[in-house]
Amino acid sequence: MMCQPPELDALATKLGKELCVQSTLVTDLAQTGPALEMATRSPANVSPTDSVPGDPNAISCRLDPKRSDAQLPAIACAKNSYWAWYSAKWPAPWSSTPAPP
Repeated sequence: MMCQPPELDALATKLGKELCVQSTLVTDLAQTGPALEMATRSPANVSPTDSVPGDPNAISCRLDPKRSDAQLPAIACAKNSYWAWYSAKWPAPWSSTPAPP
């Protein structure tokens, strides 16, 4: 995860939120940008440990209360396959299983 990547400054400013995204989404913004922007419009209020059903390649965003403060709320965005990986890894954060692309 990358928080406040310079490539997404305009989007974060438009949202008025701190934006954290899966790093592979940033490396191919020409491909992922439109879906990422759409996903930022309706972040889910679920825990990072909750999996998201559906297309593993779809991008979804979540409110991120751990990074938020009173002045700047935060959201985290990633592919559903990342959230599934994170959910499985959560009980054993020391696991060396690599994150999905």
